[in-house]
Parts: sequence; C-alpha cells; structure tokens
Amino acid sequence: MAWAGIILGVIAGLAAAVLGFAAAELPLWVCVLIYPAAGSVAALLTTAFLYWRSNPAGPGDPTPPDATLAAAA
Repeated sequence: MAWAGIILGVIAGLAAAVLGFAAAELPLWVCVLIYPAAGSVAALLTTAFLYWRSNPAGPGDPTPPDATLAAAA
C-alpha cells in the first residue's frame, strides 16, 4: 500500500507541477510548491483507499468470510 501511494504521489505531483508550469503558465516557485502538495495528497489518498479496501470486515458484518475471499479472486 505504501509503495503504491509513494509512486502515485510522485507521478501526480510531477504531473501537477509540469501542467501548472506549461499549461497554466504559473510561476516556477508556485510549481515547486505544487509538487509536494499534490504528491502528498495523492499518496495519502491512495494509501487510505488501499487500506480501506483491504481492511477485513468487522464482527457485525453479515458477509460470510468465504464471500470476501471469493470476491478477491
């Protein structure tokens, strides 16, 4: 999960910085600040989504354990 978040964060941050500089004609210092901001948000959202997806069901969940394994396969 963490590796996927880091990789997607780097890609999203770089894409946001390049698009901001090339397409939106933002100043370079703004693009330098956009890179870590967009990358951090993308990394955290990716990690949170993948954690939410892999988190096992709680004790009150009516889904039997076999259904979760069958859906993953």
